[in-house]
Amino acid sequence: MAYHSPTMNTTLLKITAASVLLMPLSVLALDYSDSSDRYRDEASFTTAERAGISVLSNLKVVEGNPNGRFEARRTLNRAEFTKIAMELRDLRDDELTDGSRSCFPDVKPGDWFAPYVCEAKDLGIVKGNPDGLFHPERPVNYAEALKILIETYDLDLGPTDPLALEAWYQTYIRVAVRKKLSLSNVAAADMLTRGQMARLAASFEAHANGELELYRQAERGVDVSSSSSSSSESSASSDSSESSSSVSASPSSSSSSTSSSSSQGSIPSFPARSQFLLLGERSDPIASSQFFPSLEPVLVRGARVKLENENDSIQTMYLVDASGAQLGQLSLDFNDTTNKTWKGTFPEPYYEMPKSQTRTLGVVVVIKPRGSGSSSDELIQVDTFNLSVQGVWTNSNFDSAGQTFAFPKHQTAQGTITSVSNALDAMGAFGAGTNQLLAGFKFMGRSIDPTNVQIEQLEFSVSQASGVTVTNWQLGATDTGTRVTCSVNGTTVSCPTIPAELGALQNGSRTLQLYGSVAFDQNVQSPFLQVSLTQSGTVGTAGAIRWTDGTGHFNWVKLDTPLARSTEWK
Repeated sequence: MAYHSPTMNTTLLKITAASVLLMPLSVLALDYSDSSDRYRDEASFTTAERAGISVLSNLKVVEGNPNGRFEARRTLNRAEFTKIAMELRDLRDDELTDGSRSCFPDVKPGDWFAPYVCEAKDLGIVKGNPDGLFHPERPVNYAEALKILIETYDLDLGPTDPLALEAWYQTYIRVAVRKKLSLSNVAAADMLTRGQMARLAASFEAHANGELELYRQAERGVDVSSSSSSSSESSASSDSSESSSSVSASPSSSSSSTSSSSSQGSIPSFPARSQFLLLGERSDPIASSQFFPSLEPVLVRGARVKLENENDSIQTMYLVDASGAQLGQLSLDFNDTTNKTWKGTFPEPYYEMPKSQTRTLGVVVVIKPRGSGSSSDELIQVDTFNLSVQGVWTNSNFDSAGQTFAFPKHQTAQGTITSVSNALDAMGAFGAGTNQLLAGFKFMGRSIDPTNVQIEQLEFSVSQASGVTVTNWQLGATDTGTRVTCSVNGTTVSCPTIPAELGALQNGSRTLQLYGSVAFDQNVQSPFLQVSLTQSGTVGTAGAIRWTDGTGHFNWVKLDTPLARSTEWK
């Protein structure tokens, strides 16, 4: 075996990293090609989950359930996660510990997971609980998963203070943040979903192969499967400055929340920006503020958040730091008859903000699941956000409101549009005639079963050369002969009433096409035309796309402007 001792582990990883650096630039160590279509529920994957699931599937480390579904929202237990970690390790060593023995009282010879658990125990990666049992049936939480992966890949833990009063898992969270391997908006005690597992495990494997940046691009939806240059970063190059954050939630406790990982990277998105808060899921920060203790270091002992309006959809609220570490939980203040105030008093160890250093903290929420009192199209906005702090030197207690803050508007929803892209060639030869195909756009989205995202209205922006005339604008789709007539007003083409047959995103995807009758003035020397979807809109300001999740109706999307430009016809 190649892993007989920690020294040999380190040697092998160094050899592996060196091998990556010596690879030809045209060769990738990992296969990033999208293989998510092998799963029946692939339409429910986020872009980031799709990347992680594909990497692990291509490595033959994960596979679907007997029903053909991956079930990215389902949690997985300690035995399942240990098996995946050991199979990743055994990609470099195909020998497996003998599973015909009992390494824990509840890991019996013949159990399907026995070889993996016993191997992990032999390597010192897992240990028994205080009761001496492994508890293979328990859902694995984020802290446990980080420890298993960090020790599987033999990552350097860095300096530790044996006298520090902090939870055991803080060391592993710091390593994950420093190596840019952490998941956004996932607390130590949160039970890991299969989708989160795929993202986390794939990032560790990419890091070990010097391709973490390539993998992060894949998580953002960039096609890197045929990239002509592999990233040659070393483990050290993916380090960032350590966070001194603390996490107050105990990893041994259960969590009733469902965490949804962000596709924007491994840390929360600050400052907070408007977003769709999906029912049953955990949000990105809905509010953020910068704090600057100018007189002395302070300990964060609690927080108080007041909303603009009473809200029925929020289940739980958390305070997080810039690394995504959960600092404490807030609950509805029943002394506030307006039902707008959430507050929390946090347990030790308290999060410390150093003197004369800026710290950004944010508020995230878990929205109630469908059918549990939540509703779609509910407006959520923070009005005030204050911390209860204690001076380290003076022991004085006071409130801090922060100096710079972001309190954008948000809406609850049962789905969202995740991307819009050109579905045709970037350039094309322009021709006159009736029924000309002038634009095509692919819409991607995700929704909560059994709801579906449906586009209701579109507003296109048209750039064209003088002397080019287009009439009889019509909107159709690639899989139906149905078309609707669109109107034109100057450079804007509006399709105000799109039926479900055209607008519904089937299996999370829909490609719509725009047609028209084209005529050229005889004096036109350089005909030109391009159709775009431009404005993303905001909460309360209509953009180019209006859509519904079956209950709520929305006039904006959380995407960058311009949304997409179709073929440039010349």
